[in-house]
Amino acid sequence: MPVQLFDANYYRAVNPDLANLNDTQAFWHFQNYGLNEGRQFSPLVNLNFYRSNNLDLAAAGLTTNTQLFNHLQDSGIDEGRRFSPLVDLFFYRYKNPDLAAAFVSDSQLLEHLQKNGLAEGRRFSPFFDVNYYLSQNADLVAAGLNNQQAVEHFQRFGLAEGRRASPLVLFDPTYYLSQNPDLIAAGINNGQTAFEHFQNYGYAERRRSSLFFDRNSIAALIENPPARWEVPEGGTLTFSFVTAASAFNYTGPEKNVGEVSEAIKNNVRYIFYNLYAPILPFNFVEVPETSTHHGQIRFMFSNGDSVPGFYAYTYELGYNDLDGDVHLNRNAEGRSDAFSSGPGSRGYAALIHEIGHALGLKHPGNYNGEDSEGEPPYLPYWEDHNINTVMSYNDPSLDPFPITPMAYDIRAIQYLYGANNFNNTDTVYKFDSSNFLDIKKAIWDSGGVDLLDFSALPTNENYYFDMNEGGHLTTDSARNNGSYFAENDMSFTSYTTDRYATAIAYGTIIENAIGSQGNDYIIGNPASNWIGGNAGYDILIGGAGGDTLVGGGDADTFVLTPGGGAADTIIDFTDGQDRLSLQGGLTLNSLNFTQGTGVNANNTFVQIASSGEILAVLVGIPANAIAAADFTSI
Repeated sequence: MPVQLFDANYYRAVNPDLANLNDTQAFWHFQNYGLNEGRQFSPLVNLNFYRSNNLDLAAAGLTTNTQLFNHLQDSGIDEGRRFSPLVDLFFYRYKNPDLAAAFVSDSQLLEHLQKNGLAEGRRFSPFFDVNYYLSQNADLVAAGLNNQQAVEHFQRFGLAEGRRASPLVLFDPTYYLSQNPDLIAAGINNGQTAFEHFQNYGYAERRRSSLFFDRNSIAALIENPPARWEVPEGGTLTFSFVTAASAFNYTGPEKNVGEVSEAIKNNVRYIFYNLYAPILPFNFVEVPETSTHHGQIRFMFSNGDSVPGFYAYTYELGYNDLDGDVHLNRNAEGRSDAFSSGPGSRGYAALIHEIGHALGLKHPGNYNGEDSEGEPPYLPYWEDHNINTVMSYNDPSLDPFPITPMAYDIRAIQYLYGANNFNNTDTVYKFDSSNFLDIKKAIWDSGGVDLLDFSALPTNENYYFDMNEGGHLTTDSARNNGSYFAENDMSFTSYTTDRYATAIAYGTIIENAIGSQGNDYIIGNPASNWIGGNAGYDILIGGAGGDTLVGGGDADTFVLTPGGGAADTIIDFTDGQDRLSLQGGLTLNSLNFTQGTGVNANNTFVQIASSGEILAVLVGIPANAIAAADFTSI
């Protein structure tokens, strides 16, 4: 019997003129009028998407909504045809292995999703997680929305409002449209139509859909085809340490296999539990190793199968029972690159690197000749360094080593496995010299309204804080002051990057920032930021979105750029002390300064004369006070 696609409750909800119909009447209306009128009838099925995603049906003469509906219900679902930009039954089966075992056909899967899966909060799309959506939108919970209503809300309103629907931002409508102006010219100008375009055409055309979803950078860090452990969300991946008892039974070609030190074990435990677990959607559990039992990922000393220059390596995934085995050179102990060394050392970073291999990451460059861990594609030489990825061999001279997986690593490994909802509430990241200076690390934060607090940093430095995904938080003295020659780059070009930085992981949105007591250069992100410069001579750039900017007591510069989507509110502009700086082709003569009215009677609106776009609101400043002397260049 075909699966029932019609949802009477949804039909009434999206068609208020039919709100008084009972289920029988609603279905009768749908069959006789609604289908041909193009009315929506399910939050999980979209006939327009079905039509555009299956062009062979039109060629076969199936052109009307009734014909398409009947085809989808009778055969299209079980043929594996896509019928919604949001619902992916292949993904639903993959993410819910208990269903894969219980239900054979896609029709059965869809029926389960409709009757049970949605209410149970099961994942059915890489782009949408109903549990996450509700956790990040308290107004929807307060309004009493259930899971199905949350799906409806996202499609009807949430996409257009730019609400985040998953820890992994695989699609960002604002970003997608900003990067593809041809779509706007073609009338694709809202979240829903942009999402459908990406699903129908954009993905195949390799259009980039978000800052997170950079396929080239991701592909440079994962095997082709991707190699991963088959561990479900919420499941467990085990690890263990070879013991004297189990070493004799090791089946690899290596000799002198033995147990690593307790200090190395503690480093490994910390890296699993505190660095990888917070970014991945499953658990790591250490299991005791015996002569007959061991973890999925194993750690040991060995001679490295007599590999010249052996330091450490890991068996890549997908071949045999040695998958994920990590071999370390015992002779490194006692040296500066010992694996028992603490964070910031080469040995500690090597453990993060090797665990990355054990989880499915590869090298981003051709370091090892024919070694498959160095197979293409690669990162460009200027991106291939360890402030982007701990998997890189390129470490700028005199620089510290990473103490976490870095932004490129987090993006790639989350692409393989999904993301953890770590730090999905309001989080304050407070920095001082001990956790900021001479440190390479990355921040992963999956939601909430968060704050970067730099107020405790030393005053003898100037600082650069880029709050965007992939942005760096560092000092002026470290910025672009690290140099390296890339492995196997025969041009022998010297490349530059920051000596150290705290990187904002892709998919992480930090809303607010408090600057240091020194001079800061702060760049906001597309969220509605609150940015306080604090003391010092600061430069504040709100970025896209309507931001609130507070310079602080000293002379500060506020940067105005067109196309931000909303006006910035500058709270403490001091005439004669602070300055405005114009970017994006703006000139003083292109602006109007207008005195506000009503609640804004004491404020000045800075407006582009030709377009009417309001760039900023200067609080407490009369319009006639603004003159050429209030502007500067940076």
